Amino acid sequence: MKIFSVIFEGYNIERNQYAKCFLLVQEQLCTTAYCYDRSVEFEYPICSELDVQHITEDFCAETHDHLLDSYNIAKETGCSFICFVDPLQDKRDFFNAPRFNESDFENLISDMGGKKVPEIDVKTPDFFLDGIVMELKDIQEESLFDNERRKTIAKIFGDLEMHTVNLDPKTDLGELTLKYHAQIRNTIQNQVKKASNQIKSYKETNHVESAGVILLNTGMFSLPDELFRSMITHILTHQTKTVEFAFVFSQVMQANGFDTVANFYCDFIGKVPEKIKPLKDKVWNLVESKMTELILSPDKNLKMSSQHPISFFADHKIFYWNPGYLPDSRRNHTDN
Repeated sequence: MKIFSVIFEGYNIERNQYAKCFLLVQEQLCTTAYCYDRSVEFEYPICSELDVQHITEDFCAETHDHLLDSYNIAKETGCSFICFVDPLQDKRDFFNAPRFNESDFENLISDMGGKKVPEIDVKTPDFFLDGIVMELKDIQEESLFDNERRKTIAKIFGDLEMHTVNLDPKTDLGELTLKYHAQIRNTIQNQVKKASNQIKSYKETNHVESAGVILLNTGMFSLPDELFRSMITHILTHQTKTVEFAFVFSQVMQANGFDTVANFYCDFIGKVPEKIKPLKDKVWNLVESKMTELILSPDKNLKMSSQHPISFFADHKIFYWNPGYLPDSRRNHTDN
């Protein structure tokens, strides 16, 4: 009977821990589906490529008693599991970063002399400032958690002869990557289309000099800001005439229990009226203010969710997105 070792990086979402994982599996059971199911069962779902090798009893005996014990368990039961967790990973996400929402922008635009447009039976834009109307759309959910989206992704990569597919949008898989990007862009395009319809309705009874959209990415952390902005540029250029500009705001956070890295990005895209341009500086001032307030009064603010790996199994493949482990700065001091 042959035993194979399947080596991968796993992630335990309950403990917020990465681990180097080893599945020892009998040859007749060693399928991608079986390995993924076992990784979920052992609470460290696969979130990397697989390194699969034939492993012998002699090798295990020469390497370590623990490995030999696991080998014998696999011979008897079909599978065994070993994982190695960095001890510094305990209590990840101890620190947080503030999450921004519509009320933050309502306050900023009010400070600039604008106002919130009252809600009526017909959907209206959110804000009005000196002839400029703006609708705010907040992408709060990570689309890789959506089951229908997962089915679409599996279909896009269905002909790919790989056991694992890295869903990092920066991964270059040629034509398939373009299709994947188009699928992501549809999520944003749908938001812009809704904003466009609301602005058109408002224009029927109100004078409007310019129209834009405020796009917040506060939850889709698998989408890099650079790609997010390029997709919005494409949409404004090719797929709408009503929405003339966009203010784009992205935020991502990652923590390891000791270190926290929070990145914020904001910029304008398109034909931007001069009267709205001060919004960018006001947002940066608010970022600094909220970060300070979070440290002084941690319970008063909405908090961001940390980036973490996502994986799922579909169409005989493991699909994963992995931001990578945030190195612990204490290790540098320990090494010195």
